[in-house]
Amino acid sequence: MGTHNEESRRRSTKCFGCGADNPAGLKLKFKWDGGKAVAEFTPQEAHQGWPGVVHGGLLATMLDEAGGWCSMEKGLDMVTAKMEVLFRNPAEIGVPLIITGAILRENTKRFEAYSCITTRDGTVIAESNSVYIIKQGGPTNGGK
Repeated sequence: MGTHNEESRRRSTKCFGCGADNPAGLKLKFKWDGGKAVAEFTPQEAHQGWPGVVHGGLLATMLDEAGGWCSMEKGLDMVTAKMEVLFRNPAEIGVPLIITGAILRENTKRFEAYSCITTRDGTVIAESNSVYIIKQGGPTNGGK
């Protein structure tokens, strides 16, 4: 969505999920592909909870980020209002993950998104349904 989209991306450089300038962040690089936000991420040892398994909180962060990127493609500023996560399988350290997000429904005040994390072979790791509130009249505070 042109200028607003570019401005949103420029302001998100410190975002924990996608910010290129956040040294502790995940640095997810989403692209828009056929109505979905898509990124790939390979977790490292620093991302584990139990030995060899990705921390569930980081998986939830990736799902939230995917839904948030859907708003940027539409030129919207938003905040997460509600998120339900279902963990289906453990994500292993060193195994590439595909993170996707798509808008299910929207109106002038909110939108709902479905996000999913899979391995390259299609194994579902986690999925979420989220509600995002569209901020009216101004940019977010340096986040998405």
